[in-house]
Amino acid sequence: MLRLSALYRYPLKSGKAEALQQIGLDKLGLDGDRRWMLVDEASGRFLTQRAVAKMSQLSALWNSSGGLTLSSPGYAPLDVELPGSASELRGVTIWRDTLRVPDAGDEAAAWVSAFIGKPTRLVQLPLERARTTEAGYGKDDDKVGFGGARTFQGQ
Repeated sequence: MLRLSALYRYPLKSGKAEALQQIGLDKLGLDGDRRWMLVDEASGRFLTQRAVAKMSQLSALWNSSGGLTLSSPGYAPLDVELPGSASELRGVTIWRDTLRVPDAGDEAAAWVSAFIGKPTRLVQLPLERARTTEAGYGKDDDKVGFGGARTFQGQ
């Protein structure tokens, strides 16, 4: 029999985990999981803890409207709203996928750039711009957020 011993959400890809007691599911998996991502401002390439170890200290708490609260020791918390339909779309690359997603704006970019130490943008992935799972890892119409494209999203 399967037993669930812990439940975590990562609202920001490669950010700190958020421990949970319960969570809902949507078409991309866990509500709010890996829907936000940091990218290099110039290239649009995604940033991870492998390249930027400091990201392990970045807390990004998801809220029920889809926004985030960013915080880290030494930095004032920043509430970031879910980008609206008129938000600028930014070209980003994650693994082998290239897509255009809403940018969270200049205030969020200034905060994450100061934290990372180089020009960085915060982007969000709405359901209608989600990536398709890789062949063999789900049904043809399964979608995934900024997690791995091999993620299986259910039957």
